[in-house]
Amino acid sequence: MIYGFLRRALATTRSPAQLRWESDLGRTLTDKEWEGIYRRANITAHSAGGRETWAKLVHHWYYTPTRVHRWRPLTSDRCWWGCGGEGSLVHLLWHCPKLTRFWDQVLNKLDEIFDNELPRLPAYVLLGLPNRLTYPLGSNWGSQLAMALCAATQTILALWGSDRPPEHLSWLHRLWLLLGMEKLSLAADYPKHDIAQLWTPLVSFLSNEFRELTCPRYLRILQLSTSRRTT
Repeated sequence: MIYGFLRRALATTRSPAQLRWESDLGRTLTDKEWEGIYRRANITAHSAGGRETWAKLVHHWYYTPTRVHRWRPLTSDRCWWGCGGEGSLVHLLWHCPKLTRFWDQVLNKLDEIFDNELPRLPAYVLLGLPNRLTYPLGSNWGSQLAMALCAATQTILALWGSDRPPEHLSWLHRLWLLLGMEKLSLAADYPKHDIAQLWTPLVSFLSNEFRELTCPRYLRILQLSTSRRTT
């Protein structure tokens, strides 16, 4: 009886990170939703860089003005991009008006690539809350979408603490770097994997974008063949 009570109590206990996210989002997430978020954090990427971003984000690792203000009351708790809003994690990653153009460009492009209309909600875009989007049978489009969103979040985090909002081209560059790390990780673990085919249509999209921008050094890493792997 006591064992059963303790199990139920532990099952309903929220971690400090979960409570902070639920406060930022203005809603309570179910245990099933949290389970889906943690599962997505583990399968988003094979490379350490992608997994690290998701882990830090889910566990509310990043310092923000509101967090620092609690320790140092003389520091401002306002958004460092100058919009005057509260400098919380979800504001700095999503709600700030200076991010509107960036997220519109990213999400509109992903709608086009994956032939879906993505939910415009931070729980889905930032945390990877499971959604009801439909993908071709047998495809890994869900993982590709999660990686593209992870790259967008990394683009913002790369400017953490600055007063300069991110740009669309910076997202392309970050996604290119993330795919490069994914290429190396997969080539080491699965040398016979056809990575170019595995990551279509994302690779096709980046190839076209960088070809139009005449960026040959970006195109080289998108030639995702494992035939040159050294032993």
